[in-house]
Amino acid sequence: MGPRAAETVGILKYTDRLMAELSYTKGPEAPLWEMTLADALARTTARFPDRMALIVRHQNLRYTWREFDAMVTRVARGLSGLGLRPRDRVGIWSSNCAEWILPQYACARAGYVLVCVNPAYRSHELGYVLGGPACARCFCGRKMSAPTIGTF
Repeated sequence: MGPRAAETVGILKYTDRLMAELSYTKGPEAPLWEMTLADALARTTARFPDRMALIVRHQNLRYTWREFDAMVTRVARGLSGLGLRPRDRVGIWSSNCAEWILPQYACARAGYVLVCVNPAYRSHELGYVLGGPACARCFCGRKMSAPTIGTF
């Protein structure tokens, strides 16, 4: 696959793909990328603002990179409005949905640590994860088990 074809297939340039493959196959001896998730989002949005970034069929949602970036900014500002500070932990307890990926990128943008809580956790497991200083805030998906939440 030539450099032009690699650019049209995905987000990363051909040379970036070669570096990723080298890093994967060679282990820690190969240099890691010096790019955060927030940096990758900004870079991709700048390169492909009108291409599809997120498609969630079961929710009938479609976001271009420009729209996705705007939603991530909105969620990051909302999290800041809750009084969170950089390096605070934000939990998310949800199944796969658009509301899961937005906080992931928003936390990366705002400097928070995302704590992924397994949606299959029972009340005692959930209590362990959320009961201590592990999470400053936790967000729950719409379709999570009401009995589990009630017992927590």
